[in-house]
Amino acid sequence: MRRMLLTVAVLCALTLAGAAQSAPQPTLRFDVASVKRSPPYLERQIQAFVGSPQPGVWRLRDLPVASAVLNLYPGYPLSVQVVGAPDWFDSREWYDIEARTNPAATAEDIRQMGRTLLADRFKLALHAEQRELPAFILTQRNDRRLGRGLQTPAIDCTAFRAGGPRPIAPVQRNADRLPCGMTVLPTFDHTLLIPGADLRLTAGDVPISRILTLLGNYLNRPVVDRTNLTQRFDIELQFSTAIRADGDSGPPMRAAITDQLGLQVQEGRAMVDVLVIDHIERPTEN
Repeated sequence: MRRMLLTVAVLCALTLAGAAQSAPQPTLRFDVASVKRSPPYLERQIQAFVGSPQPGVWRLRDLPVASAVLNLYPGYPLSVQVVGAPDWFDSREWYDIEARTNPAATAEDIRQMGRTLLADRFKLALHAEQRELPAFILTQRNDRRLGRGLQTPAIDCTAFRAGGPRPIAPVQRNADRLPCGMTVLPTFDHTLLIPGADLRLTAGDVPISRILTLLGNYLNRPVVDRTNLTQRFDIELQFSTAIRADGDSGPPMRAAITDQLGLQVQEGRAMVDVLVIDHIERPTEN
């Protein structure tokens, strides 16, 4: 019997006589799939990977099953957006999965096959809903003064994002982000602006809303934008993720947001999209 994944979507085809329910789509499956526990920690060369390394192949290597779920169900980028899972779901109980199908399969086909694989081999059943969770709320300061980490864009990236040629940065340095990019990088001597900071979130010509997921990843909590800032910025945020023994650590991210971006970070709650794990088992191996 085919196992149902999430809720059944009803597809309607409109006709001149009215709407009629279309036939259910067949369940997509890989042609062949292997599921194994990763070798013990001291016996492997860790090469963490999840995704499609080549057409028709989906692979998870040296990662927990949580990584597979987050890859196959986009829209839930934070670990707190997956609830109800057992301890081993996102622990150091790692798996190697390799599955193959027709190289002509689309990315959505691969995603659907991956979901079927998890249902078959891990007995995964889940559903999506909204829950009220603790969140950080971004607001402007009372004086509305923005920090030095929010600057007017040096490059207009609209044409590039529409498919035009990549713009040339006025000054391009090694270990810096590419023009119009957004990333988190280690700090180097020539990019360090905040003493002791070891990481920098850097983005070109983006609204505040574009960095919320990156902020949430480091704060381990959803971040909600209530700044009412709609303009685009070049953003530079430098922070530390660990306390150094010599006491020369940079600011933690929450303090860095306030000091460098000029935004207040307030405790709050918000309705957040979550995946609820209804059932999951350790997999049958082959």
